[in-house]
Amino acid sequence: MFEIAICIPTFNQPDMLEITLNSLLMQDSKEVQVIIHDGNYDNQNLKVVAKFENLLNIKYASNPGRTIDSALLDLIKISEAKYIWWFGDDVFNPGSLGQVLKFTKKGYDLIYVNGIISDSKKLLSVQDDKQISDKNVFLNLIGINIGFVSSFIFLREKTLGQIKRIENHMSKEITNVPNPTFSNVYIFLHVISSSNNLFLCSQPLFECQPHKSDFFLKTKVNDSGLILNDAFFVFGVNFTNILLLYKDQFDRGVIKSLNKSSFKSAWRGVIVGSALGWDTTKKYKGYSKKLALLRNYYNQPEILLALPLFLLPKGAIKFLYTLFKQIKR
Repeated sequence: MFEIAICIPTFNQPDMLEITLNSLLMQDSKEVQVIIHDGNYDNQNLKVVAKFENLLNIKYASNPGRTIDSALLDLIKISEAKYIWWFGDDVFNPGSLGQVLKFTKKGYDLIYVNGIISDSKKLLSVQDDKQISDKNVFLNLIGINIGFVSSFIFLREKTLGQIKRIENHMSKEITNVPNPTFSNVYIFLHVISSSNNLFLCSQPLFECQPHKSDFFLKTKVNDSGLILNDAFFVFGVNFTNILLLYKDQFDRGVIKSLNKSSFKSAWRGVIVGSALGWDTTKKYKGYSKKLALLRNYYNQPEILLALPLFLLPKGAIKFLYTLFKQIKR
């Protein structure tokens, strides 16, 4: 059995996939399985995989058109490893696999690893590694980063009994929003809620590829009028519903804090998207992000700040956003 399965769901991003796989070379990967879940209808990702099949322990699965949510769950099912490390369009730092293998040998249920985003900024501003037995302390510390796929490594056996429940809930959630939420949020909350053996690695072990991801997403907006896997639908709408499933497993204050952070990010994202003219749901007639936020977060104090901006026309929002950016410089 492999110690870790690095599980990579990919769709129409062969260049980004190759960068990710390249970053795995020259690392301690003997105990590591790499599983590629390919959602492409063509063979572009397969061509990339072929370059590495004799260099890494690769397992390839092709499911054209499969959603990211289903792909993440599929990767758990087909894995042959003790631990699962879902990995997005990011780059492994040198030595990161060896470091993570040291952590998994200690038997933690779930490990959070820090990453670097734009301008050398850490995803999570912590200075020291932490072994944490209190699930509420851990979740409060992670906060809204609970949704970042590449930051978590978890025991596979702790999740197998939850997959059907998650799939059933996701099938209901798709009636609430155009895009169902990322299934990783369910999995992470479940493992954390049932654990007293958690670990946080403060050292960044991977780097995001935001410039490449942004280009890819905006290309999809131009083609379809909808951001692919729009984070709004994850945190703006579904996040509250997911938290309801686990609210009895955590302290009320922790859940309240997560909802507050979620709303803060979601409503500001809607305003910025409206100002820039690329955050749209025109493909889904009659769907309003603003109304969805009001329905889900009407009891948040910050709604008093968001509501006046929601009522402004797009031209006024664009003017205020431009003015804000100029002042910030």
